[in-house]
This record gives sequence, structure tokens and C-alpha cells, in this order.
Amino acid sequence: AYVQFDTGSLFEYAVFAEDGISLTGNAVVDSYDSRDGAYGGANKANNGDVATNAVSASKVTLNGNATIKGDAFVGTTGNPAQVISTTGNASITGGRNNIDENITYATPTTNLAARPALSIAGNTNYPLLEGEYRFSSLKITGNARINCTGAVTIYVDGSVDIAGNGFATQNNTPTNLIIKVMGTDDVNISGNGTFYGGIFAPDAEIKNSGNGAI
Repeated sequence: AYVQFDTGSLFEYAVFAEDGISLTGNAVVDSYDSRDGAYGGANKANNGDVATNAVSASKVTLNGNATIKGDAFVGTTGNPAQVISTTGNASITGGRNNIDENITYATPTTNLAARPALSIAGNTNYPLLEGEYRFSSLKITGNARINCTGAVTIYVDGSVDIAGNGFATQNNTPTNLIIKVMGTDDVNISGNGTFYGGIFAPDAEIKNSGNGAI
């Protein structure tokens, strides 16, 4: 008998991409254990691994002072020295390796009835009780914030634009907020609020250009 341990998590890596990963400026990918309290200080570690199925040259690029505090993995047949490109002071603290086999994630689906677009602005604080939700699109602007009062999973058919103060996740525990994007529209995170959660968007491009961390 062969037994494989499976945590059931969607997120084997801090960042995984079917294609390319690009880090610029002072971007940092690292890790922490939320069971030990808030991120920061002694609760920071070098397990921020990133991975991609890509095998073409320069599909993983780090520029400026960008840092991956962990390992970087490329597609099974790719040459890590060619797929990964660093310039300036950019660095990877761990190894540069190949993944054991290419990873495929199915497009998320749900039987939930679709709600209209959720768009909040100004100084709005929008509460979401524990549970699962589905919106046609999601947009947060201004100083607006979505306050999750329990574990929340949000399915989105279309685009996701998170600016403003973003989300308040219950107890700042990342597993209490998962956004699953079912389409191909971009996911843009440009707010000032730290995002505690996971984003699962296997068919979309994800961009983080704000001051807030994920």
C-alpha cells in the first residue's frame, strides 16, 4: 500500500503560477506561522517558496531589491538558470530547482446563485458573515473595507479590484478568507490594507501594486 499525506490545501507554495512570476522594487516573498501570532519580528521565516510550470527563459524575473526568502521552482524540463532571472540587488535565499511534476489546478466552480457585483467605496464598512458567497465581480475603492466576521469564501465570476483598505479578515488568520476566481479577468490588488488570505485564480493574472502586503 502507498500512502500520500495531503493537507487538502490549495496553496502548496506562497506563490504558484502556470506561467510567469515577476517581482520588482522592494517586493519580498517570505513566510510566517499565524498560529504564533501576527506577522513580523521573530515570526518571519524563509519558507516563502514560489513555483511555476514555465520552462522558457526569464519567466521568473526579480528586479531591483526584490527578494524571495525561500526556494524557487521551475517546470520539470526547464533549466532554472535560464528560467530564473535576477538583476540589481534581487536575490533568492534558497535553492533553484525543478518541480517534480507539472501542477494543474481545475477552475473553481460552485452551485451558489450569483449575486450582483459587489462594489463599495468611500468610507463604507461592509460586513460579511461566516459562509460562502458568489458575486459577478468585486471592487473596493476609497477607504472602504469588507469586514469578515468569520471564515469566508468568496467566488467571483468576473474581475477583482481590491484597493482602499481592502479586507479585515477574522483574527487576521489567512485561512479565514479565500477568494476563488472562476473567470479570466485580472485580479488587481492595489490597496493600503494588508490582505490576510488566499487568492485562487488558475485562469487569471494577479497583480499586486499597492503598499499592503498579502
